[in-house]
Amino acid sequence: MKELAILLMAHRDVDLINRLISHLQHPEIDIYIHIDKKSQFLVDLIVPFQNTTILSENESYDVHWGQNQDNRAAIALINCSIGKYNHYALISGQHYLLKSAESIVDELKKTPEVDFISIMPRDSPIYNSFIGRSVLYWPECLIGRNPLQKGISYTYRSVSKALGYPLRRNRGHHSTDSFMFGSQWWILSANTIDYIYNKIHNDPKILDYYDNSFCPDECIFQTLVNEYSESHVVNDNLTYIDWSEGKASPKLLTKDDYSLLECSNCLFARKFDSIASKELLDRIDQNLLQA
Repeated sequence: MKELAILLMAHRDVDLINRLISHLQHPEIDIYIHIDKKSQFLVDLIVPFQNTTILSENESYDVHWGQNQDNRAAIALINCSIGKYNHYALISGQHYLLKSAESIVDELKKTPEVDFISIMPRDSPIYNSFIGRSVLYWPECLIGRNPLQKGISYTYRSVSKALGYPLRRNRGHHSTDSFMFGSQWWILSANTIDYIYNKIHNDPKILDYYDNSFCPDECIFQTLVNEYSESHVVNDNLTYIDWSEGKASPKLLTKDDYSLLECSNCLFARKFDSIASKELLDRIDQNLLQA
């Protein structure tokens, strides 16, 4: 088997996508790309590298922030690549490498059974505030980033929490206290990906459950990995992300962030823009990707 499948979720900025995948050219790496159904025009703009597979429009989803289409897209990428790699890395089209492809392959070969995924501990002071994301039924109209949606969804979650989540949904044979949370992005081992694939393939209702959850892309994989008794988790997804601005999306990285990235032990970082981050991307190319 090859070492690494890159599972790339794309919806914009084809220049950054092409720049990213050009640096992922390595005999041990293949790239699988899901393009948002709204952005299918990107298909003709992505450079057709030999190690790159773009999912067909029939396999793509119309992704909306905070909803379950992200998970369905990630599962579609897994379905397309299952059984061929030692590790699988879920990244976005706004990721970029902090180490060369050769270095990434070498690092992962040292840890063949390790899962690099951030999972919030249950004793975290904010864990209980996340439960409402998954136990409540969330109408899709409440999930979004405009001020009205934010205000209504905050009220809905706060009132529900105060009342003990009276609209708590039945997860069937899955305990509602087993939900775990963390970053959407991860690098998982072949054994764990096989477990997730088989679990959802044999019981599609697991994925269906998250259709009316809030930001389920930050829950389902953490929950399934935590349930898998054979997983070997390192609570670090090896992706540098700056949430210091306190917004729903992370900070856009620019040249001022270079020193922090240079000192990082991460393999990837997010998020970048081909124009606003150009000076930073150039420095990364020149100084970090030459190893």
